[in-house]
Amino acid sequence: MHERQAPSPNAFLRQRRPERFSDSVVVESPSLNRSILEYHLDTITNRGEENLFEDFARRLAEREICPNLLPHTGPTGGGDSKVDSETYPVSDTLALGWYCGIGRAAAEERWAFAFSAKKDWRAKVRSDVAKIAGTGRGYTTAFFVTNQFVPDKARASIEDKLHKQYGIDIRILDRTWICDRVFGHQHEKLAVEALHISTTVQRDVRRGPLDTQREQDLDEAERRFQAALSEGGPPIQLVDESLTAATLARDLERPRTDVDGRFLRAVRVAKEHGTPHQVLESIYQYAWTTLFWYEDYGQFVALYEEAEGLAKDSRNARDLERLTTLWMALKATIDGGALDASSARLAQHTKTLTESLTRLSKEHDRPSTALQARTFLLQTRLLLTAPGRADAVLRELTDVVRKAEGLVGFPLEPLAEIISELGHVFGESAAYDTLFETVVETTSRRTGGIAAARALLSRGAQQLDAGKSYATIKTLGRALRRLYTHESRADLVRALYLCGNAYERVGLLWAARGTLLVAASVATNDFWSDERVSLAQRVCYNRVKWIELRLGRLPQLLAWHELDSAVASALAARGFDPKRTSRGEGAFDATLGILFLKSDLFTLRRLTRLPDVLDGLELYNSAAALLYALGREDAIPKEFIEAATSRLRKKGLMEPVPVVFD
Repeated sequence: MHERQAPSPNAFLRQRRPERFSDSVVVESPSLNRSILEYHLDTITNRGEENLFEDFARRLAEREICPNLLPHTGPTGGGDSKVDSETYPVSDTLALGWYCGIGRAAAEERWAFAFSAKKDWRAKVRSDVAKIAGTGRGYTTAFFVTNQFVPDKARASIEDKLHKQYGIDIRILDRTWICDRVFGHQHEKLAVEALHISTTVQRDVRRGPLDTQREQDLDEAERRFQAALSEGGPPIQLVDESLTAATLARDLERPRTDVDGRFLRAVRVAKEHGTPHQVLESIYQYAWTTLFWYEDYGQFVALYEEAEGLAKDSRNARDLERLTTLWMALKATIDGGALDASSARLAQHTKTLTESLTRLSKEHDRPSTALQARTFLLQTRLLLTAPGRADAVLRELTDVVRKAEGLVGFPLEPLAEIISELGHVFGESAAYDTLFETVVETTSRRTGGIAAARALLSRGAQQLDAGKSYATIKTLGRALRRLYTHESRADLVRALYLCGNAYERVGLLWAARGTLLVAASVATNDFWSDERVSLAQRVCYNRVKWIELRLGRLPQLLAWHELDSAVASALAARGFDPKRTSRGEGAFDATLGILFLKSDLFTLRRLTRLPDVLDGLELYNSAAALLYALGREDAIPKEFIEAATSRLRKKGLMEPVPVVFD
């Protein structure tokens, strides 16, 4: 009886998550093959198509070496410039956006290119390099691209001799290199078009619905990334768009050079502009792609170690969850025989992970985080334990499930899915049966309670719209205790927000403030775990600053306004309607200005330095009102007074300022 062979990482993920891969179907393969291309390259001079070869070689070099090449405009053979092409300087900001080629060094160094179809390539390369060195332009690297076959030994010997003679790094790229790049990186269409090959590349791709949407999303992500790069958009948004483009290209199953280039760009952008979590997320996604899309085990191990260095000291459970997931993939790959445990340093990585999870599991002042860390620790122990000896670990997992009830920061659904899958291994264990039944009961209570709570939430919203504030408070109070779960946190934020509005309407401002602070805290959890801003965060921050304004707490309202403005800008950069995200800001600015105008002299004496702060927060109306109250009318910008006077003349009277609290 043959032992059943475990599927490869790529086959495993395709079976489990087919929606993560391209759903397009290639109906017909390209008719261009390697032998046709090699013959066409070998007979270039017979047809007098040297110029076509130079154009093709330059365009191929732009895709495989560096994109900043000047097109050849002079006569054949290098013309007056003595080179067939060369790099031109590119700003570091623009080079940051590159995802093809061999790196950003070409943006600041001067590289020369020579293209030749002559059979005597040895004499030609010596002649061309001598001309390049003779220009005295300071070229650091020279590439010689030929249509001839070049033996490896001869190439290395000539490259070394020319480097020693002229002090320039020489690279000879021959017909083998050209064919490898064309067929390995899917440049067949480029070869057909540039070389005028009579055969055509007929690739009839039937685009699937997922890929159709992904193509649109990829184009939009690239557009937003390039716009943010040129306009100096929010750094967090810049990193998010770059990583989004990389994952979409991966899911579309674009050529690996394209996908690798985008992931390398995402990591580069994250390191230069992002947060530590964004750097880790970029490396995590790249490692996951390297293993499950390309099965490049060596690269996966290298990326694992880089991710480990970033995550091991983190206090964010999400970071250690990422590291735990990579560890499980590493362990499965070793168990499948694709990697050696010793060379992959599994024992050392296991020790590092368990120490990090143990540390985080002891932070009892953060119960959700501590329980998540304990969960990940138990999962690693389960993989290291023989099925017949896992009862103790399964009992601990049962305790985790029971303690998860009532913790809004603990995601139970992913754990429930994992426990369900464990039935294939531990299904004969009584401890597993107890664990499974506990998950079923806990999930049923959570989902059933959530359904009832959502009905109460809907009713509470209706009562608030009808002006029945006390009834709203009572109804939402019944809903809140059932919504303290990770799966219903969005509903919890909405319920708290509506309850805070109800408190505000009946004049209980401090109760409204406390309720809205809890809503803002729950909404902000998405940022602490994934560094993601949301409309719910903006709505809560905006409401809190209005409450602080009504309470007259100036430092607090300015702090909340600054946070509110930052989130609004981030949302606008993500494509949200700026008018929607800035709605009510004019009223807030005007209302704050009215309070300054109504302030007594004792208060005003303490605010003499505040106008500059208000200007920095773009509260221009408030700043002007405060300057007027301080008797500094001369400091109010002239254009501001003219605009206000013009509006008053058109109206014929002072228009009341609308104060909006809903």
